[in-house]
Amino acid sequence: EPLVTYRAHLGAVHSVAISHSKRRCYSAGVDASIFVWAMPSTERDMLASFDPKCVIGHMVGHTDVIWDVQLDERSGLLASASSDGTVKLWDTERTNQPLRSSLTLDGI
Repeated sequence: EPLVTYRAHLGAVHSVAISHSKRRCYSAGVDASIFVWAMPSTERDMLASFDPKCVIGHMVGHTDVIWDVQLDERSGLLASASSDGTVKLWDTERTNQPLRSSLTLDGI
C-alpha cells in the first residue's frame, strides 16, 4: 500500500526525481510534461485525502513522451530527455520554461 499517491498526469509516469533538500518530487511521462510536487511532512496523516496544493509546479516544453528526468541538487538543474529528440535543462526555482531547450542530436 503506497503512503502517498500523486495525481495530475494524463497517462503513465516514466521517471521520477527527488530533491531531499527541498522536499520536492519531479515526475514525467507520456503527457510530455513534468510536475513538481511538495513532499508531505512526516507528521501528515498519510491516509488523508489528496491535497491539490501539493502540485507546486508544472513544466511544459516537450512535444512527446518524456522518458527520463535527472536532478542535480547542487546546481538546482533538472534535465529531461524526450522522444521529441531533445534534452531540456530546467531551473527548478523557475519552472515556467526550460533554461535550454535546443539540445538535440545535432548538438548544442
